[in-house]
Amino acid sequence: MGAFYQHTYEGIAEEFERTTAWLEGLGVEVRGGRMDEIALRVGEICAAAPGLAVDEFTRRFIDDDKFWFASVEALGLNRFFRAFAGRPRRSLPLESLRRASSTAAVAAPSAERRTAPATSDARNILFELELATDFGRDNLEVTHFDDFGFRFEDVAFDVQCKRLLSPNQMTSNDRVRDAYRQLVDRFSGQDSRGLVALRLDRVIETDSRVCYLPKGRTPQDEAFDLARAFDPFLRDIRAEIDDPRVLGFLYYITFPCISGSAGATRALPTYAHNTVVRAFETIPSIDWDRLKRLVLCLGG
Repeated sequence: MGAFYQHTYEGIAEEFERTTAWLEGLGVEVRGGRMDEIALRVGEICAAAPGLAVDEFTRRFIDDDKFWFASVEALGLNRFFRAFAGRPRRSLPLESLRRASSTAAVAAPSAERRTAPATSDARNILFELELATDFGRDNLEVTHFDDFGFRFEDVAFDVQCKRLLSPNQMTSNDRVRDAYRQLVDRFSGQDSRGLVALRLDRVIETDSRVCYLPKGRTPQDEAFDLARAFDPFLRDIRAEIDDPRVLGFLYYITFPCISGSAGATRALPTYAHNTVVRAFETIPSIDWDRLKRLVLCLGG
């Protein structure tokens, strides 16, 4: 089961200006440092992109870390702005937005391709905000942003988010265990339900390449294949998850993609966000059916 969204690079600079103006109106410091750098980089992308072939666009703006990181962070903050700009100030995660916008938090070491756990605060926050965006944009009731929670069919769900930073299976399993324990500790009662959300870009290396999709193949097809290939990675840890209120894993898989082969098109890549739900086989049928309806609500 999964839900999927695609976003173009076109217009991200203009929307980032609106996003930063909104953040500034909330009292979030956006002038100086990293936010100015993001604005500069995405402005360069938007100015140059219309005249570039896809291979040149890839070389200049995806293979080059400083542009890639800036565009990913801008897209993430822009998406949050679109989903939550109409919410009352008191209901927004202002501290998370301050941390995600700060010079120290969103400095270069926060980037996916060379993240160390000690310098990953901004990317962790942006993952939580992006995932909450996918739920909030579809008019589900997002109830909190720590990591985040929502209500669906009068059931309270909590989502514990972890970015897997290393291809080492033991290291990743430790992070999944931590997420599981944190999720169980968060539950307020036996009626609570939850998911462990895992961002996979780093371990499956979709953060460092453009995905070229042959005719008839969609980003959803690619995401499902990546999810199936990753499933055995967590086979052992799944056996340790025995709280029936934890319904499954939620894989978050993102990548730049384009239809066609390298050099065969002048179209620019889009940025695909894919949410793939892996329900545990042991959950009650009522929860299984509810998860299927949830995915349909999310656009799956």
